[in-house]
This record gives sequence, C-alpha cells and structure tokens, in this order.
Amino acid sequence: MGTGRRPYAAPLALFSLALQVHAVEIGGDLILMDAGRNQFWCIAANTATGAIRLLAEPEAAQEPLHDPVIVDLVEQGLLGRGTTAARPRSPSLPGARSGLSSSTGRMKIPWTDVVLVLLAGALTLFKLKALPPRYWLRLAPAAKRACRCDDARLSQLAQRFDVMRPYLPGTSRCLPRSMLLLEFLRLKGEEAAWVFGVRTHPFSAHCWVQCGETVLNDTIDHVRWFTPIAVF
Repeated sequence: MGTGRRPYAAPLALFSLALQVHAVEIGGDLILMDAGRNQFWCIAANTATGAIRLLAEPEAAQEPLHDPVIVDLVEQGLLGRGTTAARPRSPSLPGARSGLSSSTGRMKIPWTDVVLVLLAGALTLFKLKALPPRYWLRLAPAAKRACRCDDARLSQLAQRFDVMRPYLPGTSRCLPRSMLLLEFLRLKGEEAAWVFGVRTHPFSAHCWVQCGETVLNDTIDHVRWFTPIAVF
C-alpha cells in the first residue's frame, strides 16, 4: 500500500482525459473513472504503458493513435483532443481518522435531524432513480469549498446519521449511503468532500465522505485499501 500511485490532476494538452474522466496509476495498472457514466476501466500494466505515457507527457507521445489501447480510449470518449480543466486533488489518507464512534447507539437524536434525514432520503432516491450519474456529482458540494468544513461538527452529525441510517432501506451500499449523508449535511448547512477510490487485484471501487483527514462514514482500515481517484 502507498507505492506506485500517481493521480493525474494537472491540466493536460493534446490528447488528454475527457473532462468527466479521472485516472490514477496503481502499480503500473491504469484505472479510469468516467464520472459522467459512473463506470470504471482497468488497463493492465502490460498494455497501459502507452496510455500512461500519453497522460504524463502528452507532448512527448509519438503517433498515439497507433496504440490500440489509446484508440479504444478515444472511441469510448475517455480521451479527446484539447486541454482538460484542472481537477481538485484527492485528499490524502495517511493520518486520516474516522468520525464514527462505537458509542453512537446511545446518542440522543433531535427530532429535527430525524425529519432532515427522511427528507435527505427522499431527495437521494429521486436523484438515483431520475437523474443520470453526471448530475449526482454536479449536485455534490464543490470539493474546493469543503476544505473549510468543521470536522468536529461534521463528525457529530455523521454519528447522528450513522444511528438513523439503518432505518432507511437501500442504504447499505457505499454510493447511496454517501449521497444520503452529503444530502443530510447540505440540509444542515454543511459541506464535505465525496471521495471515490479504487484498488486492483481484484479490482474494486468504493466511495466515502470525508472532511479534511476525517472519514465520516467509514472506517480507516477499510478506506486505506483504496487509492483516491476523484473527489467532488
């Protein structure tokens, strides 16, 4: 863990990642996340060399369309010509701590928070059923503003949320659980970052909510298995 990770966060020229696409290299494998379609691609190290070089040094790549992997990425709409916008850097995990507590079951929950969690649940269900993935992320708080979050305040709210969440069906998976927490925080006037991470061998994707170095809806031991690929 912790080696061979190189997120592509800087603006790229020539052939570069499409605006909605994020990438990270893990041990030579190239992982792509298409946030517009909520899809992931994993390119094995033995075939990813050309694409990794193109992303790292686009001006040095020679005749990139001769590489079948790059051709496929262009056809899939993951690579395109032009310069992409700068992307927010994914938060670092070393030293991160969990905002959850083992004593949350004994917490007293204000009735107003119960109402807000129910409202957040209805809004989350609407987004998941009626809107495509690109709108889920567009409606998420801007990560660059999340750096102002009060981790003590958000940890307290996350603990209350953790008590109430099991009573809402369909929230055991990481994506709806994170969307629901972000919606609840927004209704409380707070913001946090929505982090997406990946791992390889076997490939797996995960997401969680984070404020600074505080993970709000997961354990540190779990999220450290994943390399952040995108933050919203």
